[in-house]
Amino acid sequence: MPTSPAGRRSDTVSVVPDAIRPTALLGNLSSLSLAALRRVARAVYPGPTWKSRGLRVIFIARHLAHGRNAGLWLDYLGRPGMAAAVVQHPSLYRKVVRPYVSRNWPDAVKTAAMIHHYEALRRSVAPEVRAQIFSPAGAELAVFPVRNGDLLTVRLRYDPKFRKEGETTLELVSARHACRIFCLTFVLAPDRRQRRCLVIGAVSGLPAGTDKAIIKDTAKALFGLRPKALLLAVLQELAQAWGAHGLLGVGSRVHTSRHPVYALNRSRRFSIAYDEFWREAGGTRESDGFFRLPLHWVERPEAAIESHKRSLYRQRHAWIRDLQLTLRRRLREWAPAGPEKRDPEAVSGLPAGELATAVAS
Repeated sequence: MPTSPAGRRSDTVSVVPDAIRPTALLGNLSSLSLAALRRVARAVYPGPTWKSRGLRVIFIARHLAHGRNAGLWLDYLGRPGMAAAVVQHPSLYRKVVRPYVSRNWPDAVKTAAMIHHYEALRRSVAPEVRAQIFSPAGAELAVFPVRNGDLLTVRLRYDPKFRKEGETTLELVSARHACRIFCLTFVLAPDRRQRRCLVIGAVSGLPAGTDKAIIKDTAKALFGLRPKALLLAVLQELAQAWGAHGLLGVGSRVHTSRHPVYALNRSRRFSIAYDEFWREAGGTRESDGFFRLPLHWVERPEAAIESHKRSLYRQRHAWIRDLQLTLRRRLREWAPAGPEKRDPEAVSGLPAGELATAVAS
């Protein structure tokens, strides 16, 4: 398990300003067109009310203030592969001007991470799967019955609720209780060395008002495996399949809700306690406040398990191994065919030539 010695500068994306945005290309990026911004603002806030008009003015002002990075992100959203996504989720246009994943990420890092994520998906999953991810139902990774009679579904989807914490949400859904039991939101981003990392920006449990006993009941049905630990194991499989060299979790102190813009907004500065979960998962804190997590699921040694629990752990480990095989088959089915097929070593979010074309268009 990789560790970060005290005082060493981290390689995580919070300190990578130009991972996919070569400096030589910045001069080619044309200034934002006011007319184009007006059209986009009307798509995001289409209402005829004075409130909508005011929000459109704010939208335009913020994007002008963010200049080049806002222009690069809007250019990217104009690509054919993103057209359907922005029609369903116009809030994508606002992401570049909002705090994102870490309170310390500057605009260039946010832009690099978001573009890298969607380029990684383009090379890792077929177009129809990407369309499913942006649909309300999401894309199903696995469906399996468990011992309490429930039918659980693991799926990927874009959830606007977590738009400031990442791009894609992995969720565990219960058919029996008709609710989402747990979810993790993540972004695939380049680190300082332009190696792909899977960065978890949000950990969320049951909806407000839901019986908390559902978590305990589900864990019992999963041989004592907690739902969030299950989803982390699934993310480890995704990270490996999609060419990630690292798995990171945002620390509580640098979470996007701790950004200074939310200092007076109590609804945005909600209570979070991620650090304990990351440590339980074998994570080590990096100098930038992120936790570096194991990239592979680690089974607990039998010698470290109390004798009366060993049978339960054997069943748990066997079940997880079966799930891993199911996920690997599913991800192979999802892989694109033809020119979009992923090159596992091509981890730069947007090749320089392709970026130059996008900027010039």
